[in-house]
Amino acid sequence: ASNHTEKNTFEIYGGASGNTTNKSGGIGAVGYKMIMNSYFLRVGHHTGFKAPTIYQLRAKENAYGAIGNEDLSPEKSRDYEISFGEESSLYKAELTAFYNEVDEFIDFNQGYQNLYKVIYKGVEFNGMRKISNLNVGASFTLLDLKTTASKKLARRPRQSYSTFLDWNLNKQNTFGLYYKLQGERIDYQGSTEIKLDKYQIVDLKYQWKKKNIKIGLIVGNFLNQSYEIVKGYSTLDRNYQLSIDYSY
Repeated sequence: ASNHTEKNTFEIYGGASGNTTNKSGGIGAVGYKMIMNSYFLRVGHHTGFKAPTIYQLRAKENAYGAIGNEDLSPEKSRDYEISFGEESSLYKAELTAFYNEVDEFIDFNQGYQNLYKVIYKGVEFNGMRKISNLNVGASFTLLDLKTTASKKLARRPRQSYSTFLDWNLNKQNTFGLYYKLQGERIDYQGSTEIKLDKYQIVDLKYQWKKKNIKIGLIVGNFLNQSYEIVKGYSTLDRNYQLSIDYSY
């Protein structure tokens, strides 16, 4: 008897499929996936759009000039990706290469405007492994981003990395450790380019559950790191979130 398993699927679909790189809503997609034993290969093409926000459309002008622009068009995107990975009941690992184009990109230049075309390309890795009562995982993204105007886009890190560990102490108690690193980025004050340093964040999570009750505690920014996501805007120091979930 042979354990060889092979499966090929071809899909065409539309609707609200998401795009993790440029955050656009989906219009349609076409994809092909081949499975051989525990390995898989996936190839896909997606199209999407991103409508202007209410602020981008309607924000009132200030002392420096116009902000909102009611004539903005939606951004339109096309992306291509190829993924290779391996998956079982205990682990999953996937490496993806992607290439995205965004037309009519909305940016600020004396008010919000559809300014140029943006090209995203890079690689992503996601992996997860179950070891006894532990679940561990990691992901990273390497991103190269260019515009037809040769302008650097604000707050887009070239490298980002995250990892987690969930420890199931018993049927009722789970402890989690989550780590995130964001690489260097740039931001703008007016037309002046400013460097934003890389930052690292550690979060701790705990959950107790019994029957239809769940109680959770999150300690965000456990190491109390000081960092900036947007230049000039402070972020949370160490913080605590308590949640109670009761279902019936």
